[in-house]
Amino acid sequence: MMNLGVPGISGRRRRSLSPCRSSEVETRTEFENKFVKIEHLVRELMVKMEFQNSQMKSLNSKMSQIHDDQLLRNCNGVFYWKINDFDRLRREAVTGETPVLNSPGFYTSPWGYRLSIRANLNGVDDVIGSYVSLFIHMMEGENDHLLTWPFTGTISMTLVNQRQHSLGMTTSTTTATSSANFDISEKIEVGKRRNLEAFKRCNNANGGGGGGRNDKGYGFVYFCPIRSVQTDGFVMNDSILVKIQATSCTT
Repeated sequence: MMNLGVPGISGRRRRSLSPCRSSEVETRTEFENKFVKIEHLVRELMVKMEFQNSQMKSLNSKMSQIHDDQLLRNCNGVFYWKINDFDRLRREAVTGETPVLNSPGFYTSPWGYRLSIRANLNGVDDVIGSYVSLFIHMMEGENDHLLTWPFTGTISMTLVNQRQHSLGMTTSTTTATSSANFDISEKIEVGKRRNLEAFKRCNNANGGGGGGRNDKGYGFVYFCPIRSVQTDGFVMNDSILVKIQATSCTT
């Protein structure tokens, strides 16, 4: 009799505990389901945030481009071109990896001619390895059909002596063939009788102000000796500064 009673009591105890265990399992399952849902929500939010960050970067880039375009259009022909990483670009010019640098296009006036600068940091032709060469190129502009061609006017090209200016010294301007330690400047007078190919309307454009560039340039092969550029104060913080001032006779 005693032996038959013990299993019965034990069985009743197991049956009385099963509802608690069932409740625990249901609670755990419910918790896990909620956790999975929260995890999915977090992932969705992260994806949305990444997309929004990407959109913001794209928008900021477009706004920056618009800002730069407006500055280039409204500079009234006075443009400063800062060439950074000068040492690296000089080495790449020597090896032929980057023999030519082209500036962004800038305008003589909001409705005027569009030009750009070409720099050969290791020179061209007979002065390769000895001189920095600078040239001006006409570019396709949005209002070329309203302008008189070829371009006529005055263009000055200046290599700024940054060290002298940083010291607050009044710097003189010299030609490329005279002594260093000053700004070096050269001037181009483009008259109506000088029917140069370099100043004709750009004919290799992509259409609609798309940035086409006249293949023919005009400038100075012997602009400044490379040694002078490197040692006489033109390089500062691994950059050089070129100033262009272009004035059109017609616009």
